[in-house]
Amino acid sequence: MPFKSNLLSPALYLLLFISAGLFSTVTSAEASSSEWEFELTPYLWATGFESHTIADNSSSSSDSDYSYFAVDHLDAVASFALEARKGRWSMLFDGFYAKYSDSQQSRFLDKSLALKLGFIEVGAGYQIIQDKDISVIFGARSIYTDSTFEITPGPKVTLRKTWLDPFIGLKGTLPVTDSWSISMRGDIGGKNDADYVLNTLLSADYKITDAIKVKLGYRYMKMKLKQNKLVQDISLSGVQLGLGISF
Repeated sequence: MPFKSNLLSPALYLLLFISAGLFSTVTSAEASSSEWEFELTPYLWATGFESHTIADNSSSSSDSDYSYFAVDHLDAVASFALEARKGRWSMLFDGFYAKYSDSQQSRFLDKSLALKLGFIEVGAGYQIIQDKDISVIFGARSIYTDSTFEITPGPKVTLRKTWLDPFIGLKGTLPVTDSWSISMRGDIGGKNDADYVLNTLLSADYKITDAIKVKLGYRYMKMKLKQNKLVQDISLSGVQLGLGISF
């Protein structure tokens, strides 16, 4: 998986440690005899990408704004989610990776931006209303960026950084019919390494069988990341299509 070489950092090891601690807490807290239920969801996030990147002490910046389907900018993408449930507790995992590149030419200056962006999040959820599938969720998210911003003639700035931040939010599922349901999620994080990270998702789910469902929705994620010489405002938004496999 593309995270292999880039995310093996102290922040990722800390994230895995937090994950193990959450799993231990959830397992010990759930005293019922019910078994764990799992849902694996490979998904395609057809995300539009907006980025504003500026180097500190510089009046020059790079702005990128294009859709997922502008394949000349999108070089690679991979993503999947995993949820485990037992009683009122749940465990959450989500991973995403994308590689983008862009360039802008003008009469006097040429600008180029190459960006690798990925995140891994782990968390836990607790169903706050017993007869309603509404849970408060909390955990940690590791965000990795590898950015190169170059102005010709002018400076070239490279930033490789992993941010690790907590998040908290709500998620829920509202049944509509025996086959259809609406899923919602919203969470916010930051104030540790990143200024803020906002993540929202709304989807319609169709159950094909008891073990398989199709998920079609819209996801929006915005983050403001700062480190040393670069300030990045990144927005990701677009249709998300997934296949939920229960076991």
